[in-house]
Amino acid sequence: MRFRTAQDVHDRLIESVATLLTDKHPGWFVYTNPGAEKNLAVDGQWPDLVLVDDQRTVRAVYEVETGDTVDLGHAAQQWVAFSALGKPFFLVVPEERAAQTRQLARELGVTVRGILLY
Repeated sequence: MRFRTAQDVHDRLIESVATLLTDKHPGWFVYTNPGAEKNLAVDGQWPDLVLVDDQRTVRAVYEVETGDTVDLGHAAQQWVAFSALGKPFFLVVPEERAAQTRQLARELGVTVRGILLY
């Protein structure tokens, strides 16, 4: 669970990553699921961002974490499910949590295509 200020940071980061993905993939779509807002599920899961190509094929899923959500419980609940979707799975985490993120992913057997740091 996030504190209100962390949730605000989380939601702003989702928007920032959405802008970066939109710029990187012109003609594709980026769907966001910030906070309680639900815009696009992938096989019943709600990652923070879903990258969809111009043929409406899901190309990648992204999960944004704040310092207080890079932990075993959160990772086991979300990362495992998102990595099992069969789509490239990316994490966006604070720079100071990069090593912990890699360690948790290894411990849980989560396949992460990339870790973006902020």
